[in-house]
Amino acid sequence: MQPTGHAGRDGDRGGGSRLRRPADDARREGGVIGKRSDVGMPSRVLADGWYSWVIPSFCPLTDITERWPRCVQEWLGRLGPLRALILFLASARYDVLAVIRGDRGWRSLLLMRALLGRRRKLVVLHFIDHPVRAGGIGNRVDRAWRPIDRWATRRAVLRAQVLSSWEREQYAEAFGVESERFCFIPFAWRMRAHGASLPTSSSEGVIAAGRAFCDWPTLFEAASSRPWPLLVVCAEHDRALVERLNEDRRATSCLTSRTSTYAS
Repeated sequence: MQPTGHAGRDGDRGGGSRLRRPADDARREGGVIGKRSDVGMPSRVLADGWYSWVIPSFCPLTDITERWPRCVQEWLGRLGPLRALILFLASARYDVLAVIRGDRGWRSLLLMRALLGRRRKLVVLHFIDHPVRAGGIGNRVDRAWRPIDRWATRRAVLRAQVLSSWEREQYAEAFGVESERFCFIPFAWRMRAHGASLPTSSSEGVIAAGRAFCDWPTLFEAASSRPWPLLVVCAEHDRALVERLNEDRRATSCLTSRTSTYAS
């Protein structure tokens, strides 16, 4: 689930109280954004999406837009191509642009970087290649986008995070790029204070959540002979299948994620 709002980093400034993000103090302690590290890695990272707030060295897009008129901020949240344009223009001042594939404006941003960017600087988080939509105009749009997507990815993407090791070779072949551009990085639950222990709980159960490539029949077949509580969170297009598989109420609850997996 993506955050729907943001908090300013300067406290109460100009009408209305604002809270600072946890990463802001760490960003200040880490020095001035713009200097390069001793090992030569770029440190000027403009980011959009969830990780822009939790990784201290990232500069969130909201740090740029937080003083803009409220109506403009609302347009950026609704209009994908406009958000992409702002990211593209702002990225000229940064070494890397980190975004989540599939977030609002992704397709427009990828195309802009491929056509107008002088070098590769897109770092794509959660690189998931969703299948084309089943029918209607969405299906035609997705099929037309396929060859553009492959071409633009080759030209614009510097690195991409995949969610399993086998996806590195699969996506490298599908998009015609070097497998080294795809990096397997586990989910962000690993990001915690040094030495902090993971939370523990005496409760038991399984949460199965996903929006694409989910093998729900196998999940329910495996769960049928097990006693643990099961909570399922599925995409809206999988809801009918999940409800059918759960006719015996094996899952204690089935929820639907309404976040679109396709972005303009």
